[in-house]
Amino acid sequence: MRYSDLPRERRLFDPIRLFNSLQIRIPRSFLSDKSNWRILLVPGTSKVLRFVYTTAEDSNRVLGFFDKEPLTVRLLSLLAPGDVFLDVGASMGIYSIPAADVVGDDGLVVAVEADQEKFMRLEKNTGLNGMTQRIKALNICAGHQSTEPKVKSLSDYFGPSKLRYPSVIKIDVDGPELQVLRGLEVTLRLSRPRLLQIEFDITNNELTSFLDDLGFRLIAFETHASRDSEILQRKSIVGNAWFV
Repeated sequence: MRYSDLPRERRLFDPIRLFNSLQIRIPRSFLSDKSNWRILLVPGTSKVLRFVYTTAEDSNRVLGFFDKEPLTVRLLSLLAPGDVFLDVGASMGIYSIPAADVVGDDGLVVAVEADQEKFMRLEKNTGLNGMTQRIKALNICAGHQSTEPKVKSLSDYFGPSKLRYPSVIKIDVDGPELQVLRGLEVTLRLSRPRLLQIEFDITNNELTSFLDDLGFRLIAFETHASRDSEILQRKSIVGNAWFV
């Protein structure tokens, strides 16, 4: 077996992880918008990606890219040129932008972010990495029905004469996952994605029953708890789950 064939967690020296652990931080004085800037090298992408950040949370997302949500990083490796990737809860674009590099000019990333400040950073990072033609950014709150100006059912955006149906979907909205899924129900029934990732409390039987009714089955789950003892102390178990 070649060294490059080994899983990253088994490598004694991983140049990509080393690069990202060192990071390059551009001082505020170099940027006219008074933001900081970090760069990220992601396996499977063709370039170094750059991210403007204004909060410690955003900075930590870049620094902990490989370790915070390994299942999501693996999700990026399953994308292919020409795919449509729906990222609900895109934040600053930490996953949308690497995904856009993978899907290429024939693909599309639909990045949904409800928070106005995070959405502004998403748009800035999209432009900074030259991904404006590959990313469709939506500053909306994904919900069950389009009843309010900013609350939209995501199924309204996909279909004939609209956006192509998503090949892979990631949902990370910290609570209203079921409402997002209800708003996607028409899309999920008309064109089944090959993979659906949701961050949620796996004890939420209502959500799992909803997906079961649509014919989706759970194939993987990664808890955010770092030790088994943390899981035992919690009434809820939150993590990323894969459904197919």
